Amino acid sequence: MRSTTRRQSRYPARYRASVYVLAGLCALAMAPAMTNAQPNVEPGTANDQPATQAERADRARQADRARAADAAPPDRLRYQEEYHRPGEMYVAGFGGYTFGGSSFTNARTSNGPTNGFTLNDSGIYGLKIGYFMPDRLNWLGFEVEGFNTSPNIKPSVNGPGGTPLPGASLRVTTLAFNAIIRGKFACGPSRNEPSRRTTTETHRATVETGRGMYGNQEDTFCPLQPYVGAGLGVFFAHTNGFGGGSSASDNAVPGFNGLAGIRYFVTEHIAVFGEYKYNRATFNFNNVGSAVGGGAVGGLNGDYSVHNVVGGLSFHF
Repeated sequence: MRSTTRRQSRYPARYRASVYVLAGLCALAMAPAMTNAQPNVEPGTANDQPATQAERADRARQADRARAADAAPPDRLRYQEEYHRPGEMYVAGFGGYTFGGSSFTNARTSNGPTNGFTLNDSGIYGLKIGYFMPDRLNWLGFEVEGFNTSPNIKPSVNGPGGTPLPGASLRVTTLAFNAIIRGKFACGPSRNEPSRRTTTETHRATVETGRGMYGNQEDTFCPLQPYVGAGLGVFFAHTNGFGGGSSASDNAVPGFNGLAGIRYFVTEHIAVFGEYKYNRATFNFNNVGSAVGGGAVGGLNGDYSVHNVVGGLSFHF
């Protein structure tokens, strides 16, 4: 028993130092590996760390280029303007005057040619509805209008062979289909936000990166708008004949309707306008009678040519 106890105490003392030495060596060998270890790194991803560094460097270079582009001088920037103009619908009412100088030329009665007749002055009134195209065609519009006037034929000594003729009533209703071209002047900042009239948007993009950078937005409004137009007129005419003889009509006669005017917006949706109109058509009252000489003078054909000046109020949407 004594030898066994002596042997047991001798062995721990011998091997204890060896165990301590081996443990220290293992700790020194494993320290670098534990320092460089990455959590949740799967086998086969030894190149992940270099790839991450490359991505970070690329992002840093992109950020530097973006900052340089933002600080670029004006001559290194490209400016682009885009015009966004909404379509514009309008309705209008007008009234005015059919004035002197209007005439019924190349006139003939059943008894032969005449030297033509002069028309009386008359009032005129009407309505119109139209639409201007959007965006770059905003200068072009189309409208339909209808108006009525009564420029009666004056008494005349220009009947066939110099025969004096009494006057004759004449009422003309016109339906016209016009194409309109307008200009825009006195433009300035819009009075309302957002503007429903003309909107100008300016965008800025850098040459280096082509990135879309919002520059500024400016709403503009042009209250002064001159215009010209022309189109097909469809005329509906009626007369009671010379001296109040039997009446006759000539309907749906094609002719010409021309106009020119200027419009001024008192608000962005309400405008006042003044307009000159010219109408021309050929009427054939072949069945009209006359109270002169027992109907000796009958029938009336000729070219209707009138000048009108009107003013009105228009509403734009």
